[in-house]
Amino acid sequence: MFRFFAPDIQAERPTVTLSVTESQHLARVLRLEVGVRVRVFDGRGTEYEAAIEVAAPRAAVLRLERAVSPLAESPVQVTLAQALLKGDGMDGVIRDATMLGVRRIVPIITSRTNVSTRLVASGKAHQRWHRVAVASAKQCGRACVPLIGPTRSLDAVLTSATGLRLLLAEPGLHAPAARPSQPGAEAAALVVGPEGGWAPEEIELADAHGWTRWSIVPWTLRAESAAAVALSVLQHEWNMRGA
Repeated sequence: MFRFFAPDIQAERPTVTLSVTESQHLARVLRLEVGVRVRVFDGRGTEYEAAIEVAAPRAAVLRLERAVSPLAESPVQVTLAQALLKGDGMDGVIRDATMLGVRRIVPIITSRTNVSTRLVASGKAHQRWHRVAVASAKQCGRACVPLIGPTRSLDAVLTSATGLRLLLAEPGLHAPAARPSQPGAEAAALVVGPEGGWAPEEIELADAHGWTRWSIVPWTLRAESAAAVALSVLQHEWNMRGA
């Protein structure tokens, strides 16, 4: 069943009008007709079965039929702090992080970040990343879309995160390869560095604030793949033991 995103669903209203982007996808890409049953979710955990009432490419209307139970979310609320990556690297990270249950994504600037921050400062990058997260949530079945926060410095993240705090370390930084464990943790933060890796002073700062260095494998991972690998390991661990 096709799924659509509508952040302004209200239970007391029998219908919801889709955005232009979602309406065009419904009417022009999928060519769905009036009466076809679909699902619609608000990105905050609410999902409905609905029927197409108006199949217009600029303002499609869905009639809400019944609330459905969304797929279970991760037992641990995960924040991913990802160093800005070149090209479309961040798009892939956000797509995969959404599929792997992350609740919040924070782009960060590190000493070795090799990306112009002008596009990020303009807000256009965040708008694109939100679209990527929505598309990924639609595809994977989640009813929650991760919040993509404003770009922050590494220092700000290291000094404000709570719960289980993991800094993904590249080989050679004497990081334990064992599974990170904090029984009963309800929140976790994972920090992943840029293409050039961490500077020594950044490792020292993380150590000083009590972060755990964590290495998954003895090989060097690509920066755009590292978060997905780490999140896969964490989610497997948490779901196997119920966090």
